[in-house]
Amino acid sequence: AGVMATPFALTEDGLESQIGTNHFGHHLLTKLLLPQVEAAAKKAGVATIVVVSSSRHYMSYREGVRLSLAALNDPAAYDRTSAYAQSKLANVLFAQELADRVQDRGILVNAVHPGLVDTELSRYMIEAVGSVVREQAARYIRETVVASLAWSPQDAAL
Repeated sequence: AGVMATPFALTEDGLESQIGTNHFGHHLLTKLLLPQVEAAAKKAGVATIVVVSSSRHYMSYREGVRLSLAALNDPAAYDRTSAYAQSKLANVLFAQELADRVQDRGILVNAVHPGLVDTELSRYMIEAVGSVVREQAARYIRETVVASLAWSPQDAAL
């Protein structure tokens, strides 16, 4: 699961929705699956964990990843595109740290940018771009430009 450029909202756990969904949810899933990954690595000699990030990770807030819940959850300081980038930067940093921690157990950890894929992930971008340019232009970008440049979900999965 992933979200991008959403209006400010909190998860049911009280986290800003983009970092909650894109980072903390995946971090928890990885932590819960790590014993099975370790067992697979022991049996096969190697296992791989792939962390999905984005080339947008470098466009986070000025301070990178906000380090307190108060800062993460401040609606007055929220910027939807910076919040998305922050969640992806958190994924890159997580992948780097996890790689260091599990390298002696035969587990490889990679962070990847999957490229532009034509999914519903960008559904809030029309709204974000529409606040800067007219709604029509934003819809044109999504339906024509993005659709012509993006991978289909089927091709991206190969």
